Amino acid sequence: MRGRLYIYGAIPTSDHLAFDTPGLAGDELVTILGDAVALVVSQAPVEDVRTVARDEVLRALVTHQRAVEALLARYPVLPVKFGTTLADANQARALLAQAGRRFRAALVALDGLRQYEVVATLDMPRVFGEIGAQPEVARLKEQVASLPDEQQHVGRMLVGQVVKAALDRRRDALREQIEPFLSASARAAASGPLRDDEMVLNLALLLDAAGLDAVEQQLDTLDAAHAGLLSFRLIGPLPPYSFATVEVAVADPLTIARSCALLALPAVVPADEIRRAYRRRAAEVHPDHQPAQAEAMAEMTHAYELLSTYAESHPANAVDFRTEAAERTLIVTIPHRRFGEA
Repeated sequence: MRGRLYIYGAIPTSDHLAFDTPGLAGDELVTILGDAVALVVSQAPVEDVRTVARDEVLRALVTHQRAVEALLARYPVLPVKFGTTLADANQARALLAQAGRRFRAALVALDGLRQYEVVATLDMPRVFGEIGAQPEVARLKEQVASLPDEQQHVGRMLVGQVVKAALDRRRDALREQIEPFLSASARAAASGPLRDDEMVLNLALLLDAAGLDAVEQQLDTLDAAHAGLLSFRLIGPLPPYSFATVEVAVADPLTIARSCALLALPAVVPADEIRRAYRRRAAEVHPDHQPAQAEAMAEMTHAYELLSTYAESHPANAVDFRTEAAERTLIVTIPHRRFGEA
C-alpha cells in the first residue's frame, strides 16, 4: 500500500490477508506483517479523521468499530485508538519492529478473553415515587405548598435539590452493591461514565467463557432481587477497548531532550538507568521534603513515564535518546497487564 495508512488493530498472524469489511476510505482492510503479528490497515482518507466535521467523525468512528469487531470474529485483536494513522507502510513496519514483541505479549495475555459491558438503569417513575413518599420529602413539599406564590419557585428548587441528592444516594448505594458482585467473575473491570440520572452502572468486564456464564447467572439473580427496579443489559462480545487499546505517537525529539535534562540523563543509557535517575532526582525535590517543589515533582514523574515508554521501543540494552534516534521512534502505549485467573 502507498501513502498514509489508517491503523485498526493488531492480530496474531503471519499471513498476508485482505478483509471484506470496508475501511474508512471505502477500500479493503489488509495486513502488514511483522514477526507472527500483523497490523490491520487501510488507506487513510485524511491525515487526522478527528479534525473533520462532527458527523463525518461519527461515521468514521462507527466504521472503525465495525472493522475492529469484524476482526474479532476471526482473530484475537488488540485494538488501536481511533484516529491513529502512520505515514506509510515503512512506518507501519517500523512500529512492528519496535513494538511487535509487546503486541504479541498482550495478545497472549488476552487470549480467550472478551469485553462485555453491563448497563443498569432505574425505573425512574418508581424511584421518584419512593423518594417522594419519604417523610422528610413529603413534609418539605407540604411546606413549599403553603408558601406564598412568589416564594414557591424557590421552594420547588429546594425540593428538586433534595430529591436529586436522594436519587444520587440511591444510585451510589446500588452501584456499590452491584459493581463488586459482577466484577468478582471478571479478569478485569473498568467503570464507565454514567450518561444520565437513569443510569446506575456502566461497567466493562473482561471475561472468559466461565466468567461470562457466571455474570449471566449473577444478572438473573440481581434482576430477581431488585424486582423491576433495575433493568440490566449485557452488551458484547467486544474487543478489549477498555483494557488494552494501543496508542501510538511519533516521538518529539525536543520533548525527549527536555525529559532527559529533567532527570539528568545522558543521551545514551542502559534502560534500567532511567528508573535510577528518577529516584535520585525525586529524592532531591520530593514535596514531602520541599513542599514548593510539587510542580517540579509532577514534571519529573511525567518525564520518567515518557522516557520509560520510549525505552520499551528500544529492546537493546542501550536506549538512544539522541535526535536522530528519537525521530525514528514511535511512542507506543499498551495499557494491559497479565490477566490472571479470576
